[in-house]
Amino acid sequence: EKRLLYYNTTSPSILYDFFKQVLTRFDRDYWTTHCGKDAYLYLLFQRKVIRLVIVIALSSMIFSFSINLFIANDQSDWFEKSSLNNTLLTPITAWIHVGLLTFFTIATFYTVFDLREEAKDLYKNN
Repeated sequence: EKRLLYYNTTSPSILYDFFKQVLTRFDRDYWTTHCGKDAYLYLLFQRKVIRLVIVIALSSMIFSFSINLFIANDQSDWFEKSSLNNTLLTPITAWIHVGLLTFFTIATFYTVFDLREEAKDLYKNN
């Protein structure tokens, strides 16, 4: 039986291609056959954590930065207003940060429960 390679490139971008494929195309059968269930669960955990970090980073940069920069009086204040310590905490900014915290909490719980369901399914089927 010929072994299938998960990636097929010889350029320096092999690391980028590997992570791209792990995040987008993740074949359970390939990883459990060639690496085992524990390695698959570890890679699945890493995949879900990377996705969670990307979602948290993008949403906080989009919402928190934009709200803090919109309350700046002029463009000279933009750099100072990009930090929470230098902004005036108004009710609208406080509620937006509470909403972000709620979103982060829900996203984290969803990630953990999704990982647990995947692990249960893996051990139930094999």
